[in-house]
Amino acid sequence: MESQIGFGAMWNQQRSRCRSSPRAARFGVLALIVTLLSGCFAGSKIQPVESIDLCEVSGPEFKNLESRLHREVTSGDKASRLVTKIAWNATHTFEVTNLADVDDYSRQVEEFKKHFPGDNPALQPYTDGLLVFHHQVCEKPNENRDQWSLFIRADKWHRIDEFGIVLTYVDRNFAARNEPLNHRRYLIATDSFSTPAGHHRMPATMALDSLMNDRGYSAQRLIDEILAAGFVGSPAMLTDIQIGTRERTVLAQEFTFPDPMGITDPTVNGEFVYFRFGGFFQPDFKWRFVVIEAPDSGEIVMIE
Repeated sequence: MESQIGFGAMWNQQRSRCRSSPRAARFGVLALIVTLLSGCFAGSKIQPVESIDLCEVSGPEFKNLESRLHREVTSGDKASRLVTKIAWNATHTFEVTNLADVDDYSRQVEEFKKHFPGDNPALQPYTDGLLVFHHQVCEKPNENRDQWSLFIRADKWHRIDEFGIVLTYVDRNFAARNEPLNHRRYLIATDSFSTPAGHHRMPATMALDSLMNDRGYSAQRLIDEILAAGFVGSPAMLTDIQIGTRERTVLAQEFTFPDPMGITDPTVNGEFVYFRFGGFFQPDFKWRFVVIEAPDSGEIVMIE
């Protein structure tokens, strides 16, 4: 946070120098040189670098934000150049980890390679360097919440090798966002909710509950939206389950996140960086949910 304060102070000083430069110009060539060295010139229209308020953007603007960051910050830049582009709020947390200091990290790398053998360049694990991680929460209307995670892989001099930003949703009323379901919004959202009945709901199932309850979706309509969102479904199966004191024959279909090896879009930088730090070991990535419907009516019985 000190770097942001320092940047603001530097800009104010620069602006003050610019205001004083016309007065200094009457002292001739020397004053002109000083003016040029200070980055000011009479009649110039230097503007402050605009910081990014993550709480002013969300899912619909995510791709534009991600593209902007990758245009303005490149490999070899200092991590601070990227970090200070963002106006972090009071929930901001960060940490810097030297991978060489992580207990048993070499074993984790070997486990990674077992899951993803071969030479897929998108999924080569990081074996050294620094993990620079920044996180913040943005409260949204309707008891919804954005969680931003910035992952930076850097060398010991804090020069960026690559970075990625990931946005996840933790919502009580996803339907109020009026945007399509997207599996990428639930990759690393590890918070869970407790319902009045005492059930714990993961963010993705909370979003499905919201679509079902607010829009009255049939099972097929909900399943269509789940598949369009990028989740991977297994074949639906007839099975008998106990609901309360009654046993019912239902149609159950299981869904999970796509395998990282199946991701071929080179623009999902945030996911690649997250995976290479071992993100696929996270519980949400392995987590599955099931849509259970009444086979005769197509009505949703439950989502678990």
